[in-house]
Amino acid sequence: MVSNKQHITLKGFKEIVAIKSSLNKGQSEELKQAFPDITALPRPIFQPTKFFNSFWISGFTSGDGGFLISIFKSPTKLVSGVVY
Repeated sequence: MVSNKQHITLKGFKEIVAIKSSLNKGQSEELKQAFPDITALPRPIFQPTKFFNSFWISGFTSGDGGFLISIFKSPTKLVSGVVY
């Protein structure tokens, strides 16, 4: 969007606000008040089709040095994260 200068237009800016509204904790109260007509874009649900290959995981770990996956149920959303 930025390379095409779409962020300069009102339509492009509203699209950026809609994307921001779907990230992390969603739309802040300030954004809701400033842009009441914006609705958050739907978040894609990641569902792996198969288990990762053990060689891929070992290569990822040796390249990074540390590997931890934590998945827990949040009061608002399902959250998963990788901690380095």
